[in-house]
Amino acid sequence: MSALPLEKMGLLNQSETDVSNNAHHHQNASDKATGRKVASEDIYDHEISEPETPFHRIIDAQPQTMLHGQTKPLPPYLLGSGYVSNSYFVCRLRYLMYCMAFIDCVGIAAFWFTDSINDGGLYVEDARSSMSFRKARCVARGGCSDSCETIVVYGSLIYHMLPLVVLIGLPASGWRCFEPFERTEFSPVDSRQYLQNEQSRRHAENHESIEAVPSDQSTRIYTSLNSVSDSPMQVNQRSGGKKQNSTKLRRTAFLQICELSAVLVLWINFLIMLYYIYGLFHGDSLNCGYVQVQLYVDLAVIPFVLHFVELCYFFRYREHIKMQLGAFHEEDQTGGLKSAFVKTFHRRHLFKSKTTSFARNIRKALFKAAELENLRDLSYTLVSAQERLGRDFAARMYSNPKMRLRFFSKSKKNPLHAAAANGNVQMIDVLIHAGFGVNSLDKVARMRLSTGDVFLYFAKFFISDPVPSDTATSIYKTTLVTPLHCAVYMNQIEAVKALIAHGADVNKCAKSSNANHVVPPLFIAENTMIVRLLLEAGANHLLVPDPGHQNTLTALQLAYLSDNIPVARELEKWGGDVALTPLHAAAGANHDAAVRKLLKKKADPNSLGEFGYEGLHRRTPLHWAAVKNASSSLLELLLCGGNPNFQDRLGRTPLHWAASLGSTECVLLLLQNGADCRIRDASTMTPMLCAGRARLGTDVLFNHLIKYGADVNDCTLTGDTALHLAVKEERLGTALSLIACGADMHKVNQYGFRPLDNTTSTKFQFEMKRASGYRDILITATPTHVEFATKLKDSLERMNITAWRLDYVELEKIEDTSWRERVVRDIASTSIIIAVITQDFTLSECCLRELATAKEVGTPVMAVSTENARIGDELQVYLYTRQVVPFESAIVASTQSDAPTAYDHLSEQDRSDVKPISYLYDEAKYEAQFRLLLDGVRDEIEKQRKGQIQKQLSQNQTAMFETAVRGQTMFESLVGSHISFISNKEVTAGSGAEDPNSESTSKVSGEPHRSNLAERKYIFIAHGDCHRAFVRNLYERLSSCGYAVVVDGGNFNELPESSNMKERIQAGKNAILGCSACIVVVSERTAKNELVSDQLAFAEDKQRPIFPILLNDVKLDTSVISLLSYRPLYHFTTNVGFTASLHQLMTRMREILPLEGM
Repeated sequence: MSALPLEKMGLLNQSETDVSNNAHHHQNASDKATGRKVASEDIYDHEISEPETPFHRIIDAQPQTMLHGQTKPLPPYLLGSGYVSNSYFVCRLRYLMYCMAFIDCVGIAAFWFTDSINDGGLYVEDARSSMSFRKARCVARGGCSDSCETIVVYGSLIYHMLPLVVLIGLPASGWRCFEPFERTEFSPVDSRQYLQNEQSRRHAENHESIEAVPSDQSTRIYTSLNSVSDSPMQVNQRSGGKKQNSTKLRRTAFLQICELSAVLVLWINFLIMLYYIYGLFHGDSLNCGYVQVQLYVDLAVIPFVLHFVELCYFFRYREHIKMQLGAFHEEDQTGGLKSAFVKTFHRRHLFKSKTTSFARNIRKALFKAAELENLRDLSYTLVSAQERLGRDFAARMYSNPKMRLRFFSKSKKNPLHAAAANGNVQMIDVLIHAGFGVNSLDKVARMRLSTGDVFLYFAKFFISDPVPSDTATSIYKTTLVTPLHCAVYMNQIEAVKALIAHGADVNKCAKSSNANHVVPPLFIAENTMIVRLLLEAGANHLLVPDPGHQNTLTALQLAYLSDNIPVARELEKWGGDVALTPLHAAAGANHDAAVRKLLKKKADPNSLGEFGYEGLHRRTPLHWAAVKNASSSLLELLLCGGNPNFQDRLGRTPLHWAASLGSTECVLLLLQNGADCRIRDASTMTPMLCAGRARLGTDVLFNHLIKYGADVNDCTLTGDTALHLAVKEERLGTALSLIACGADMHKVNQYGFRPLDNTTSTKFQFEMKRASGYRDILITATPTHVEFATKLKDSLERMNITAWRLDYVELEKIEDTSWRERVVRDIASTSIIIAVITQDFTLSECCLRELATAKEVGTPVMAVSTENARIGDELQVYLYTRQVVPFESAIVASTQSDAPTAYDHLSEQDRSDVKPISYLYDEAKYEAQFRLLLDGVRDEIEKQRKGQIQKQLSQNQTAMFETAVRGQTMFESLVGSHISFISNKEVTAGSGAEDPNSESTSKVSGEPHRSNLAERKYIFIAHGDCHRAFVRNLYERLSSCGYAVVVDGGNFNELPESSNMKERIQAGKNAILGCSACIVVVSERTAKNELVSDQLAFAEDKQRPIFPILLNDVKLDTSVISLLSYRPLYHFTTNVGFTASLHQLMTRMREILPLEGM
């Protein structure tokens, strides 16, 4: 197996497991043993990387070694009052412990420091003998103390549970040594690992499995690993299942002792309760007449009941911190006491061999990696196992378990079963190719035996489940609900829409005797579509219905507890979070008074969770306020030191969330208080890019961001701008707002797509084009036929195709050079031109200039006719007769109005004689002809779009992106690429040869030149400015044979170099009219050239002899060229000229092989 230095590939870091480190050291040892030197190229033998683009360089120019925003360091020993006040359960648990401790101390003191019962006290000398049930005969006028001693002893047992009471309450004391869970410091490495795990899940969901390499299974493991690690991080929200962390949450040893103490308290209280029931029917213990005894026992009832209250608070506190840290189920956390005990005391463990211990660690590491969906650790562990245990280790270690006595079996902890349960297709693929049996058996339902499981088993008898029952009748049991609750619970999507449309309150809670059911409709939604509808209507997904009690949960926690992962994903897209602190809840609910009250109690405005713990998503109260557009509480937090640039686990600041959810007021407040609008999250998204996905993005929001330094054309790693993202999300309002704020409609992404290319909705495209001034079609018509052009424009826009006309009045005021620049810019950005051909069309200089410019920049031209006008030579160079759509049949009559119009070439006297013409239409025939035109227009627009994308993809993308990054629009960078005019000097330069006529050639006028050409016969070569070297070679060979040759575009000493496309087209037309023969260079490139097509059609129309030259530019090796250089070549094509080519071949073959000799 080839060894790879994994740490150099960015796949190993300091936090890897011991098994991974062992595999790495073993790998290095293998390299030394074989004497192999690892070269720098070998590092990337199996690496899958994407080419770097300027988008990467833009983002890399803003290095980010760590996330913005850090909480203040925790006190080393004791957490202060600020942490206590900003907590749901700490205050309750702590103060209840103080109260119970005081009562217990009083009870213990009364028992030990008073006289005996007969002397008016409570002390019992022989407590052991007094614990039995007995009847005592009382002496006349004397006391009866034996029965009283029994109940005093049992009452004192409740008071003497003081150590257990204090022990259970110590996790809420604030002392760091009694913390319930181990703290882990968040780092950017954790963020990268978090996103890499999410990328692994996205690969699995998209079924992107890696091809197998049978010769080396470990190579497959590395390849699969690299495909995950090197993928771009584009995930903005969790897409995974139950597993939230890369490692399990670890309970402290003290918490586990508290759990056992809680179980002990339950048992003692249970035994005391049994005694009370038994004492009702046996003995006379309840007939004690001493007042002090009765008071002592009655007072013991208070701590007895409070024991259950304390256990309830302890359970709620434990569950709240556990879920806050991302462990929603008991199996998502661990204690570690069992493994520590086995390592220290188990005799079998002490005598195990190194191989057996290694196999045990491998089994544990593989199952842990598969359970947590950590593909990287799984791959490293598999490599290490194959090296130490052999390639068939899986078959030996994971054989089918045996059934013992038909009831008992032991689990093998097969990682393949865990991967299958999590739905991780990529991990399944890796394990099967590592030798795990696809049909292997294993015991999945294993019995967990930990202190937490024991505690939860007994606690469930008196602590209700926070997840409501899913039975159909449970929500109606002693519960008052709204119609919206009913529709949501029954998954009636249309009913939910109707109720919301009629003003239903999406945040109204039900009324119930069961606290679990006092929730708004969002908490019982199980359908992602319904959840989205409720959130769009303003449902508060950060609501904590019953803070500090049973329902200290958010909708996200309920979704995870119910294993409803699709709903959890939808909630997280909207900023859903787990319940954290009262300050978070007050900020999210916009209760500014509650926020001020907590801040006055020294609550940390940058708190990440209860009692100094960091919550699952690492969000501050500012994040919650931004998510819920709570501007009042947001301002209070900012004034008290809230960090507006604090980044959560995904690298998002409050400004990211406010922008992504369209909270304009919060965006402005954050920007005014120092929020940085250029910070990128872990997916390289800035607030501007997040705003592009906003459902309610407005131009006011974007203007705020731009005012404070945001770039409206900022892009992601793939080159998508905010406008790209808005179009992909089908956010029309957001897209129009971006366009109004200056977003570039022509900027392309890494794949060459403009924003318009990311949607198939013609309505969406039409609105964007109309808002930006971009037009699909330019209608060119004479001023006398404006009425028909306007009707045609309205018909096209009714079909969601944008159309426009040049303003002749404005054009007359523009100088000639400015006119040309404007017309070239406008026509080059148009997909197609429609010319309205009428009798006076050729009289309009503006119309002819538009057609010439269209030919120059490569914009196709279609024509419609209304007056049976003849297409003369002036128009044949621009369009074909077959491309004209006649509308004469749709015109019933025409009239001329008295309003005068204008022609730019007529005198003032003549202009008044030209009057506008209007038509009377047969609408049915008009629609029929319009449909013919519409089909052609749509085909041409789609053809232009695909051609533009293909052209952009074939070009050097890096150069294109650098042009766009400098601020130049895509249109400005591509206008030149449409121009097909190439002069003779460019042809010569392209061939690498000197121009023999460069010194003698001079600029001469066209007329003398045309008169000289008319005096002799010549050959015209049409080439479309393609194949420069071949054109020059053909020109020289024909000239050396005595032929006069004219090359299109300013031939060598034959035609002048045209200054623009109009002059060139006219010169080419005149040359074809006077030539004796026309040679057309036909190749893959010229076949797509409109200039060549037009000249070929014109020559055919004028009946000039045409000699097509089929140019094959296939690249041949030097050896092949040397073998074929002295032999004639016979050219064949599959679609034209086959018979002629075959005739040439057979003629030569008959010379060598006569038919008689065959």
